[in-house]
Amino acid sequence: MIDNLNGLVAIVVIFAGLFVAGNFLNFVRKKIVENAELNSDNEYEPLAPNIEIDEISENENPLPENILNPESDTGDVSAAERMLILDDGLTIRDKNKFEFDPDNEVTVLKRNQNLNSFIFKDHKVFKFDDYKIGNKVGELSDPPLGLIRSVLPINENRILIAADLADSRYPDTHLWQVSTDTFEQKEIAKDIYFIHKRPSKVFMSDPNNDPTKNQEIIVIYYTGEERFFSYGGGETKPKHSVVRVYNNQYPEGQDLVEFNYKAGTILDVKWQNGSLILFGDPSPPRSAASKPRLPARVWKLTR
Repeated sequence: MIDNLNGLVAIVVIFAGLFVAGNFLNFVRKKIVENAELNSDNEYEPLAPNIEIDEISENENPLPENILNPESDTGDVSAAERMLILDDGLTIRDKNKFEFDPDNEVTVLKRNQNLNSFIFKDHKVFKFDDYKIGNKVGELSDPPLGLIRSVLPINENRILIAADLADSRYPDTHLWQVSTDTFEQKEIAKDIYFIHKRPSKVFMSDPNNDPTKNQEIIVIYYTGEERFFSYGGGETKPKHSVVRVYNNQYPEGQDLVEFNYKAGTILDVKWQNGSLILFGDPSPPRSAASKPRLPARVWKLTR
């Protein structure tokens, strides 16, 4: 009787092992197929007419740490801050990164003295008035936005907001272009990559060095998620980097090109004789911890 029971247990263990091994092999096969499909894809896809992309010979060096670190660089502008409402319900104060009080947190976008600064609380927008919650000036209600993850200024009358929908039951970040005059919302993208790991970036040209003498603004935002596995576990990086422009030709903005992660996560932009020079980091996420980062990949965008 005992021998029969031991034999039955052994058979169950063998079948369980085969089941686990089969699932693991299916997972590995799926990742191989996904990587093969991605490798067969173009490394970039133009999204506007008359776009030419050329790779400049690779740098010998990786990008500098201040550009690689998402906490130290959002381009040429400062993102909105998270602040706390005091007990009086009207006064706000600075918040350190160790404080967590979501019921009393607001997002504050400070702009220069010639432009209104704003406080975002849920889907409502108030004027920022010397660390006081001022008059309500608008709502983000078409559709209603929930958790606001990032606010970046683009120009005098446009801002960029990464936020979840108010009725979403799980993290689902979309990117919105919002008018600071009417607070009209225009959805730019869905499936935004984790903002805390890689926020969008805004770059501004110097009109003195621009042949057209008009300032041009470049936004880089990140979508999708590519997962990398190693002995220490899994990590991710954005699957795509999208380069968007605001200028006289495209006052409402236009996506120019989408790079996949094999081309490097695009993290910096320079202007050169009317062309854009785009700097990408092709390193896997764990490179900084386990081995040196890969040399930057540099792309030239001509219009």
